[in-house]
Amino acid sequence: MGKHVGYNSTNMLSAASGDHWRNLRRIATIEILSSQRLNAFLCIRKDEIQRLMSRLSRGSLHGFAEGEMRSLLTDLVSNNILIMVVGKRYYGDETENNEKATYVKKTCVGVDG
Repeated sequence: MGKHVGYNSTNMLSAASGDHWRNLRRIATIEILSSQRLNAFLCIRKDEIQRLMSRLSRGSLHGFAEGEMRSLLTDLVSNNILIMVVGKRYYGDETENNEKATYVKKTCVGVDG
């Protein structure tokens, strides 16, 4: 599986322990998970959480309402990652009629749109 899915075991999850894995870990720590980088994307995370809270509050205008959190949290995490990488939102209310969003949901993530 690491050969086909993990680009011949060259990503951090499927790489064997060794020099390559240590380099990947160092890059991830310095470039992706540093406090400076995380602070740079703080506004994106805040905006996505506000959108989630807005979607949750729409269903409960007249008291408590049931809702499925799994899809909402999947949208939250997916949008956070995609906005940081691609710069666009592909999940949520505004993207339902967007052809690119439907394509991304079906092919890249494997979720039926």
